[in-house]
Amino acid sequence: MGRSWDMLISWSNPNIDCKKLHFTREAILKVNWSFLLHLAEENKVLFFLSKNLSKVPQLKPYVIDCLKKESDHRSKLLRKLSIFINLLEKERIDFMVIKTFGPYGQVGRDIDFLIVKGKNETRRLVCDLIDMKYRVRLTDGMVYLCWRSNGDIEVDLYSALAWWGLRYLKNITVWKRKRELKIDDCSIYVPSPEDDILITCAKTLKDGILLSDLFFMSLLINEGISFDYILREAKANGWSLTLSSSLFAMNFFHKIFYKQTLIPEKMFESSNFARFFLTVLRCNLTRKKATLPYKFPIVLLLCLWIHRIWSHFLSGRIRTAINDTGMLLMQISLYLFRVVFKIFRIAYQEGSFD
Repeated sequence: MGRSWDMLISWSNPNIDCKKLHFTREAILKVNWSFLLHLAEENKVLFFLSKNLSKVPQLKPYVIDCLKKESDHRSKLLRKLSIFINLLEKERIDFMVIKTFGPYGQVGRDIDFLIVKGKNETRRLVCDLIDMKYRVRLTDGMVYLCWRSNGDIEVDLYSALAWWGLRYLKNITVWKRKRELKIDDCSIYVPSPEDDILITCAKTLKDGILLSDLFFMSLLINEGISFDYILREAKANGWSLTLSSSLFAMNFFHKIFYKQTLIPEKMFESSNFARFFLTVLRCNLTRKKATLPYKFPIVLLLCLWIHRIWSHFLSGRIRTAINDTGMLLMQISLYLFRVVFKIFRIAYQEGSFD
C-alpha cells in the first residue's frame, strides 16, 4: 500500500502543480491503477485525482473514465438537488445544504439538508415523497433517508445536527451565520466556515477521517476563521474534548503527509484529563499505518461520550446529561445486539448448530 498511498496523497492534492508531473513509460506501467483508484474512492478524492492527472498527457487515459463518472455524478446530483429545493420551498421549509459541497468544486455522494424550521411541514413532505415512490427510513429519530432505487442519489433530511443522536450544534445558531453559495444556476444556503469545521469534526467521529477531510479543513482554515467561536460552541454543547480529539487526529495525519501543521495548538483542550486522553489517542494513531480512512476505536468514543455526559452534569445541564446517558445505553445495546447477531450468523454458516 505504501507506494500507492504516497502517490495518492501527492497526486490528489488540489494545490499540486500538475505541470510539474512528468513520468516515464516504465514508471507508469508500475502503478497499480486499480488499487490507486480504489484508495481514491475510499477517501472521496477520486474527483481531485482524476482532475489533476487528466492534465498530464501520459496519465489522462488512465483516469478519463473516472473523470466522466465524476462529471455524470455531479450532473445527476445537481438535478436531484434542484428537485428537492423546489419541494422544500413549496412546503415553505427553511433549510440549508450541509456536508454536500466540498472544496474546489467537489460534490458528495449524497445530498444532506438541515431542516431549520418546519418539522410538521417536513413530515408532510415525507408523506409526499412516499407517494412519489421514494423509500424513506428514519434513523436516530432525527434523519430521514430518502431514495428511489439502488444507485439513486440518497437525500438525507436532518432535523438536528447530531452524531449517534447527540446534538452538537443548535440549528438556529448555524442558520444565523449561514452564507449563500452559487452552484451553477442554483443558489443555496450553506453553513459558515466555522460551522463547517464543527460539522466536519463531528462527522469524523462517526464515519472516520478521510483524505478529503484534510483538504476541506485546509481550505476552510486558509479562508481565515474565528477559532474562538469554534471553541465556544463546542464547550457550550459539551463536546470540547471530542472536538480536540478530531482536530488532533487530523493534525497528526496532515503533519505526516504534508510536513505542515494544520491546527493551532490552542484548539486542543489543556486540562489534565484532556492531555492524558490525547496522549492515548496519539499512541493509537502511531500504531496505525499512516494511511486513511482512520476510524476512532470504540473504547475511545465511549470515553468521549462519558466525558460529554460528565461535562453536562458539571455545567448544571442535568436533563441533557440524562438524555445523553439514555442515548449511550441505547447505542451500547444496539452495538452488542449487532455483535451477538454477527456471531450467530457466522456460527450458523459454519454449521455449528447442526
